[in-house]
Amino acid sequence: MNEVLLKHKGAKWWHTEDYHSPNLSKASLGVFFYEALKCGAEIGQIWPFNHNYDRSAVYVTILMTDEMKDHLESVTKFKFKPPTQ
Repeated sequence: MNEVLLKHKGAKWWHTEDYHSPNLSKASLGVFFYEALKCGAEIGQIWPFNHNYDRSAVYVTILMTDEMKDHLESVTKFKFKPPTQ
């Protein structure tokens, strides 16, 4: 249901950028998911680069509006890019 409401507000899917993604640690993932859910975004898929290593990169798709994206980028170190076509 949240996806329908977000799309009505003009939301689109974004991916975390390679060097500005969360990493496989409690602190990094905690901050990322806390801030994303707090602003009302919807989490899509989560891909850990290599789950056997701590602090391995984690790539996330997230459905959010441009305002949510700007807010997340301003309060965290994470950056987002549109998915490749």
